Amino acid sequence: MLTPLEALADALTNFEGWEPESRSFRNRNPGNLRRGPSSNLTDNGGFAIYRTLELGRRDLVRDLEMKCAGNTSTGLGPRSTLRQLIEIWAPRSDGNEPEAYTNAVVAFLNRCGFHDVNEHTPLSYFQKKPVDPTKAQ
Repeated sequence: MLTPLEALADALTNFEGWEPESRSFRNRNPGNLRRGPSSNLTDNGGFAIYRTLELGRRDLVRDLEMKCAGNTSTGLGPRSTLRQLIEIWAPRSDGNEPEAYTNAVVAFLNRCGFHDVNEHTPLSYFQKKPVDPTKAQ
């Protein structure tokens, strides 16, 4: 079962252009992270290069966990919104369009069944654990 955080990581991977010949694909860095604990190499654009996709994915999810919990220097935390995360993740100063990025991430998450997500969704939403519908409460 996909957690909201895993779905968010998938949405970011999708928008970052996970396809052959893309930077994220070449670097095995699905989130196009600038750095991560599992990588000590960067490409000429300053993006982390990972030995394996598994390491890149793990660092992506961990980075999102830290941001959602408020454990980074970004100023993000559980009360921050998805839109605020995207503005940090893909800043306009890097040539990104945060509005379009946010809309694409929301659309992806909605298609994955997270219909209550929008640009104002707090990051605390992504800290939820999946609920197993077969187990009675």
